Amino acid sequence: MSSEKIREQYLRDFEPREYPVAMRALTGVHPFFQRELHSIFNSPVSDSWRTLLDIGCGPNVGNVFPASRKIRSIVLSDLLPRSRQEVEKWIQKADDAMNWSFISEPLAILEGCMDAKSGAKDIEERTRAAIKKGHPVQRPGPERPPRRAR
Repeated sequence: MSSEKIREQYLRDFEPREYPVAMRALTGVHPFFQRELHSIFNSPVSDSWRTLLDIGCGPNVGNVFPASRKIRSIVLSDLLPRSRQEVEKWIQKADDAMNWSFISEPLAILEGCMDAKSGAKDIEERTRAAIKKGHPVQRPGPERPPRRAR
């Protein structure tokens, strides 16, 4: 299948609200992923990082929870307007926003919080404060040619 067909299918068929359900089903994968991100963003390597750009974030804000401990400027970007809308709902604390506590609560434990629920709320608030922009991912066109390798 061509990349254009895959893109069209994604734009047509992806349902952002099904994403957290699928993530919860991957019981062993997500804890590993969170531990690794926590380790990366708590290492000295990340001390000089100022901005994080998450390209292809989908409706998921949980990927940047560990980063928000150090990075105060986070930009989220996705191709699908529905995914960007879900992120915006979460940032604005809309009543129908997705619940990402299944990601923030285990991270709160990793960060040393005694109360996972309280720690998760703190993580989510600092992440909301760090997210500065949400941008659409665009295809390069005549006005934006692709970068060439040097």
